[in-house]
Amino acid sequence: MFYTHPMLTKVQQEIVEAPLGAVLVTAGAGSGKTRVLTQRIAYLLDTGIPDYAIVALTFTNKAANEMRHRIEEMRGGRIQTFLGTFHSFCVRILRKNIHHLGYTSNFSIYDSNDTSKVIKEVINTGNFYELGKDGAKTVGYHLSKMKNDGIAISEYKSQIGTIDASDEIIAVIEGYEKKLKENNALDFDDLLLKTLALFDKAPDVLEALATRFQYILVDEFQDTNSIQYEIVKKLASVHKNIMCVGDEDQCIYTWRGANIENLKAFCTDFSPVVFKLEENFRSAKNIVETANLLISHNTNRLDKVLHSSLDNGYIALQSYYDDRQEAKQIIEDMLYKRSYDGKKFSDFAVLMRINSLSRIFEEELLRNNIPYVVWGGFKFYDRAEIKQALTYLRVITNPCDEIALFDALSLPKRGVGETTFQKLMAFARESRLNGYDAISQISSGELNYKLTTKAKDGIDNFATVMQKLKTVYEEEGLEGLATEFLPITRLMTAYKTGREDDERRIDNLYELMNAILGFAKNNPEATLEQYVQSVTLDTGEQTMDGERVVLSTIHSAKGLEFRNVYIVGMEDGIFPLERAKYSSAEMEEERRLLYVAITRARKCLTLTHAMSRFYRGERKWQSVSPFIEECGFEVSSSSRSDDFSEF
Repeated sequence: MFYTHPMLTKVQQEIVEAPLGAVLVTAGAGSGKTRVLTQRIAYLLDTGIPDYAIVALTFTNKAANEMRHRIEEMRGGRIQTFLGTFHSFCVRILRKNIHHLGYTSNFSIYDSNDTSKVIKEVINTGNFYELGKDGAKTVGYHLSKMKNDGIAISEYKSQIGTIDASDEIIAVIEGYEKKLKENNALDFDDLLLKTLALFDKAPDVLEALATRFQYILVDEFQDTNSIQYEIVKKLASVHKNIMCVGDEDQCIYTWRGANIENLKAFCTDFSPVVFKLEENFRSAKNIVETANLLISHNTNRLDKVLHSSLDNGYIALQSYYDDRQEAKQIIEDMLYKRSYDGKKFSDFAVLMRINSLSRIFEEELLRNNIPYVVWGGFKFYDRAEIKQALTYLRVITNPCDEIALFDALSLPKRGVGETTFQKLMAFARESRLNGYDAISQISSGELNYKLTTKAKDGIDNFATVMQKLKTVYEEEGLEGLATEFLPITRLMTAYKTGREDDERRIDNLYELMNAILGFAKNNPEATLEQYVQSVTLDTGEQTMDGERVVLSTIHSAKGLEFRNVYIVGMEDGIFPLERAKYSSAEMEEERRLLYVAITRARKCLTLTHAMSRFYRGERKWQSVSPFIEECGFEVSSSSRSDDFSEF
């Protein structure tokens, strides 16, 4: 028989034992929704619904496995209930029924690497000159966006008609789709789209499935996209027994397809009974109250107010003169707290809106020999755009480095492909020259080597760029090189493709220049070679014992929790982003992001801002984020504090 968990609250118990029909559970951060979901499934099984007739859809296999383990432990045996991701559920359906769409049941599933290979194959077999070196990534971004939005190729073509290389992007996508069909393959996005297409093409299949599945549960409902909602809506069309659990205040993935409007659509389509999980079991009382104050400024949400029975914790707003002081003081505070009360480094997290802010914290952590991890992303100097920029500096310091030479020559695109480059290097070796000198002499006419007009123009451009960089460095040193690098190389033009991460990559390039300036000022006698060497050493192996400070963007930190959380860069134009201020919808998402960040903290929460920050290539005086006042802090000239209070 079903066993009621002794730790369930009254409202949790009501949800577990809710009558059949449509149910919407709006579950605040840290409110125990996983416990409720597992207890609900166990209760449904106890009422006589067959285990195979229940479907529970999650967004991670980890969450699904955890739920299965709990339920089977409670019931003392295995269950046939499907608990898994949308994608794995759709695979099961398609394996049995995809012949209706002209595929065979042994179709392959292509991951992101396979997708990239097919895209590159299509590009290599055509004349796609505008896409450039990163053409495969650009096409991959647009392909995923198109599929997540459920848009036909013809419609998407009209949407992106104004961006660079739009015709080539569409042509490659069409070639990609044709190639997948020939290979009897689907990509991850297809698993959802083809399932929906199957339901439309074979209504008898849909009817059979909707009849079989008597109860459907959806976790993290706020993160569903329009395709996923349509799938569950159709599956619930017969019995209309469906429970959706989510938190509109934590919908932070609209940029990758999540649709907060699904909550409203669900209420319209199913008229569900609504329950609210409003007790937070994770965070201190005053931390929860701060989160409530902030999110109450959003209008596109269901009315709920989190509360906590835990004691008050420590909350502070710290203002610093500049970003360097911000990083130093936070690291000092970590060291103090660790020595004062014996906390682990893993108890600390530094959360930020944009990942370019991590660089200065990485440097301070390295300087203090503190192990850290950049959660869900690359270290600053491991990021592709940073490595790309550094190739120019590597060529200056070592003109024999052919790997760096090819990468530098390739971006921005200059019409010199790998085949042409390899022939050039062979010619250089025959001429007893390193690759860089050979290119320089071919450009100047000292060496005679036949190239196409496009390739010759590219070689000339590259030689000119490199000579300018070398001259600036010789005459003005590292500081001059940092100041002139981006205007001379025009690297930023390579990151204006219409992709979502363009702005982030440009921010990181500016931050790299700031890093070089900082290195030059701290080491007046240092050479470019020494800087390149220091960067190379910084990207070495990290400590892997689990004792690490976490640096993370807020997007990557969702689902995590820490005793001590620092939310940095709380400045207007950074958090919220500048572009968000012109859209109420984007401002609400920025507010939800901060809400998620605040509710990662269990006991100690510190928000920080700098009055001066080097951002996007220049030092700027910064205004405090408007979210600070929305969190209940008074913002004034006296808000600056150089020390942290004890807790």
